[in-house]
Amino acid sequence: MRQTLTRRQQQLIAAMLQHTSLAKAAAAAHVPESTAHRWMTQAEFVVELRHARRKLTERATTNLQAGAPLCAAKLIQLALNAEMPPTIQLAAASRVLELAFRGEELQDIQERIAALETRLGEGHQPPRKGLKLA
Repeated sequence: MRQTLTRRQQQLIAAMLQHTSLAKAAAAAHVPESTAHRWMTQAEFVVELRHARRKLTERATTNLQAGAPLCAAKLIQLALNAEMPPTIQLAAASRVLELAFRGEELQDIQERIAALETRLGEGHQPPRKGLKLA
């Protein structure tokens, strides 16, 4: 957390990342609930809270991404395991295909956006509505 907040405000933000309500976070940080509510109206406090939440979410996303290859392998294993009930195999196979198609779509969209950004960076006009790019 940046040092523009007081120590008590920083403690409340840390508690807010761990508790499901402002009242519980205020109690954990030993801050009166009325003070916590007042701080929530201050732009600087809210900006720091959002920053802290974003950092927490980024860490969680990184952890999930690290486990993605193992999860993908497990889905494929379930889909191909003849000892699994057919409903499990079908569900796993369907999910594998769905995720593969979605990944392909996202890559295509990213490539198209990059191409548009390149064109715009070169001074090209954006295409008119209804015109196909490519």
